[in-house]
Amino acid sequence: MSLISLCIALLSAFFASHYAVRRYLELGKSVAFCLNLGVLTFVVVFGALLLVLPSHWSMPRMPTSRTFIETAKVAEQGDVKAQYNLGMMYSMGQAVARDKTKAVYWTRKAAEQGYSEAQVALGNMYINGEYQNEGIPKDYRQGKELIRKAAEQGNVWAKMLLYNMEYQEKNRE
Repeated sequence: MSLISLCIALLSAFFASHYAVRRYLELGKSVAFCLNLGVLTFVVVFGALLLVLPSHWSMPRMPTSRTFIETAKVAEQGDVKAQYNLGMMYSMGQAVARDKTKAVYWTRKAAEQGYSEAQVALGNMYINGEYQNEGIPKDYRQGKELIRKAAEQGNVWAKMLLYNMEYQEKNRE
């Protein structure tokens, strides 16, 4: 059992039992009954959460050079998700030196194949204008169109961005 799971279970059980005791005291039940109910509630909630909560909480890890090499191999074989991930690694400088030209290349390659996350990323590259020297001019309309394509595929992040963009456009008028 991890410390995180243990703390969550203890706190949840404490607050559940505390609530039960207060609630039944307010209803006029005896103190002995309420204390017994509180202990029972604590034990049941704590036990149930120990069964349900994970025994190990994995922490997100930064990509390593090994991850980068493996991703690059798969991306070169045509895997669209790996192409997007490689583009993001280059864009953020994770496990590799930041290289905007390669970031644009791999992100565009994935976006052209219809990968919605890459379309959102490429759309943002057009909108923010940070990649002008890499062949991505600052172009709000083209960026919005890429985000719209991703939203049409059901990408929730794209839908939220598109809604926000249209809301801001409407309020500017």
